[in-house]
Amino acid sequence: MSTESYSLILKMPKYNKWANDQIRNMLEVLPEEKFDQNLGNLFVNDTNFKNPSIRSLIEHCMMGFYFTSNIMQKKEFEPEQIIKRMHTLNKTQLLKEWEQLDTKYVELIPQHLNTEVEWNEKSIKLNDDFLFTFLNHSTHHRAQLMVAMRMIGENGCDTDYMSFIQSFSD
Repeated sequence: MSTESYSLILKMPKYNKWANDQIRNMLEVLPEEKFDQNLGNLFVNDTNFKNPSIRSLIEHCMMGFYFTSNIMQKKEFEPEQIIKRMHTLNKTQLLKEWEQLDTKYVELIPQHLNTEVEWNEKSIKLNDDFLFTFLNHSTHHRAQLMVAMRMIGENGCDTDYMSFIQSFSD
């Protein structure tokens, strides 16, 4: 991998956190009833999330972070317990935990990139492809969140990578 590619891969978790920060700032002022509003089966097809809403989409994203961070750290992953606990959190608590996960991810990536881990009884390498896949999936869900905001009559926010880059040049 070239030095430029490696630099970009290590920048991606920071971009992911920045983009999610934009969304969290937007959601902080969203009324709780809109945060929990049922959006139909458009976004989350996970049976653990009975009410497809902005909340459940964020919980789904958070589960991805828990899953991959536990793989990186070679820790046991108990999704049922995490889901139950997340369901007890109010909007502010959930957004704060999501921010903490993003911060943790920024710290974990440089430590664990290119390490070997066990997943589904196979050894996999946490390389740039693995990271790109996960972070690209996060971008997909951010786009869903923007559509969800429009569905409930709210404006979205800017999460574009160029805006991230420009935020450091100001």
